[in-house]
Amino acid sequence: MNNIDTFLSRFEKSRRFVRTEACRGFVMPHELQLPAAFEIALDHRWLIAPVNGRSNYALHSARTIVPTSEREQIEYLYAQNLGANWMIETGAGSGGMALEIDPTYIHNALVCLAHDDDSWHRSLRFAY
Repeated sequence: MNNIDTFLSRFEKSRRFVRTEACRGFVMPHELQLPAAFEIALDHRWLIAPVNGRSNYALHSARTIVPTSEREQIEYLYAQNLGANWMIETGAGSGGMALEIDPTYIHNALVCLAHDDDSWHRSLRFAY
C-alpha cells in the first residue's frame, strides 16, 4: 500500500510542476476578469479546478486535474477553460465543506447552524 501512496504522491507533484511551468509568464488578458466567486475562493485558499461537466469522464471522476489555490494558476486555467464548470475540493485539504439543505427547512436550518455568525454570507452559493 505504501508503494501506491508514494507513486500517487509523486505523480501529483509532477502534474503540479508541469502546470506551474505551463503558466509561467502568463498574463491575464485585460478583457478577462475572474468572477467574484473565484476571489472568495482565493481569499479562503480553497482548492479549485475546472471540470468539463459535459464529458463522461467528469461524471465518473471526482476531479480531472490537481486543484489549486494559487492565483496565477487559477487565472491561467480560467483563461484556457472559459466554458468549463468549476469545482471546489472539500475536506481537510481545502478547509471547505459542502452543505445541502432541504429547501422546506432552509430558514430554520441556517438559523440553527449560524447562531449570530453571519460570515457565511460571503461563501460560495449555487442553486440547481
